[in-house]
Amino acid sequence: MSVRPQLNQGWVFAGLLCMLLGVFWAVEKQWPLGGIWLLGMVIVTVGMGHGALDALLLVGQFRPLSRAMLMGVAYLAVTVGAGWLFSLSFPVALIALLLMSAWHFGEGYPSTVICRVAVGGASVMAPALLQREALSELLQSVTRHEAAWLMDLWVALAWSWVMVVIALLLLTVSAWSGKKAFGPYRARATSMAYAEIFLVVTLNIVLTPIFQFALFFGAYHCVAHIARVQQAARHHEGLPMRRAAWAWGISMAIVLTLMAMLWLWLRSSGFRALEVNAQVLHWLVVVLAAVTVPHLFLVSYSQRWLDR
Repeated sequence: MSVRPQLNQGWVFAGLLCMLLGVFWAVEKQWPLGGIWLLGMVIVTVGMGHGALDALLLVGQFRPLSRAMLMGVAYLAVTVGAGWLFSLSFPVALIALLLMSAWHFGEGYPSTVICRVAVGGASVMAPALLQREALSELLQSVTRHEAAWLMDLWVALAWSWVMVVIALLLLTVSAWSGKKAFGPYRARATSMAYAEIFLVVTLNIVLTPIFQFALFFGAYHCVAHIARVQQAARHHEGLPMRRAAWAWGISMAIVLTLMAMLWLWLRSSGFRALEVNAQVLHWLVVVLAAVTVPHLFLVSYSQRWLDR
């Protein structure tokens, strides 16, 4: 293939991306709180769908079925316990979510820890530096008395992430200057890492923090994970698709039920936030933090099964 068609495709992709960013920007201007509700819709659709696929990971890796069911009960217990713990303190839930996301979102970059954290932290750390005022307002709407120190801690974590990105750049420059050529996989992973960081930072410059996270989480992370699990399942023998479908359906129903129970629990215990949008944001943070705990460990454990 010649270079010119590849360049043309690149310009077409860049043009489409700019057009989509313009559309999203215009939507936010007309509906400033749309990001919170978009994130809610993303979580209850593709978000919970990609999480419910953990049932397929359990069925595919743990035999016999009774062992997979036992692991599923343990998974459920961890989710419920984490949800109860995080419901007691919004700051704890938020900090835990930030740290887990910085590790989990870089799951596809296992070559080095630095590369993984640099990529994984982009969507949750860049907003603290590029959209600090908007984030401060969101935190104040949920937890007024703890918003100041929580925002300061978030910014400190964001600067630590910047140091990781700089370290990744230095390692890359050092490898190039030392004429140590990357292998095909390592070179591709590094190029994709820089591309992902650049795109996430661009989203944060154009869009509000919640809106950009909803797009990143729903349109990229969840979709990529769903495709990865489905591809792995097709290449593994001895995994009945009917059993996998039932496992996914039951898992999805349980997750949605737990989300509804968590909402009722938070309502009965008294949200600190008075506005509905702030209540929804509080609930979303707690939900994401709770389901991420077992999901993170299971996906990390399943790397060989997913990549085989």
